[in-house]
Amino acid sequence: MNDKVISGLLKSYQERVKSDANLKKYMVETEELKKSLGQTTISLNEAKRREEIANAEKKKAMFDKLNVKVSKEGLPPNDLQKVDDEYLRESLLILAELIGKRIG
Repeated sequence: MNDKVISGLLKSYQERVKSDANLKKYMVETEELKKSLGQTTISLNEAKRREEIANAEKKKAMFDKLNVKVSKEGLPPNDLQKVDDEYLRESLLILAELIGKRIG
């Protein structure tokens, strides 16, 4: 692994960020999560607190779909875009590109 390979992977990732709506959405959700984890206070206003709890439950439900399993056979290449787990999908794309650069 050298700087040239890493810079190539980073460039490809940045291009995917520009064109992949799911990846953009995931990045926004991740930033929101980081922000909420850094928040050290909660509202004492019951209505506002109930709204915060409802929003947190919605976000938790969205992240529950990220529990994707891949069999030993893997996924066919055309099914990769259908994977809901952004971590898994992006990892597979990076790995495939890295293997392609090493082999090709």
